[in-house]
Amino acid sequence: MGATHSQPLSSSVIRSLLRFIHVEAAGGMVLVGAAAIALLWANSPWSASYTQLWQATVPIGIGPVVSMPSLQFLIDEGLMSAFFLVVGLEIRRELHSGALSDRGLAALPLVAALGGMVAPALIYLAI
Repeated sequence: MGATHSQPLSSSVIRSLLRFIHVEAAGGMVLVGAAAIALLWANSPWSASYTQLWQATVPIGIGPVVSMPSLQFLIDEGLMSAFFLVVGLEIRRELHSGALSDRGLAALPLVAALGGMVAPALIYLAI
């Protein structure tokens, strides 16, 4: 349904966005979408602009002390650290009081996680 005459379009868009954000899978959908876009861009004729964006420097500083790390460094060291911290906290919460607190329900994800670590190591050793 579109926006009504008494309801501005921006209000309708904001309400739809808030509903999307409250869906648990929304973060995963955004992450998969961003990864797909990055893969397409990096392997397209415009890949040079993708590389330039990664190497762009971002000034960060307090007063006279300024650092100029690349965008790639900020994402790799900052955002990825925060991401894995949140994932670790979420896993701990699930193990303590969520669906993974039951040993029977936790067995399959545990075996899958172990397989996800062991299988690449075995493939590497085999090669």
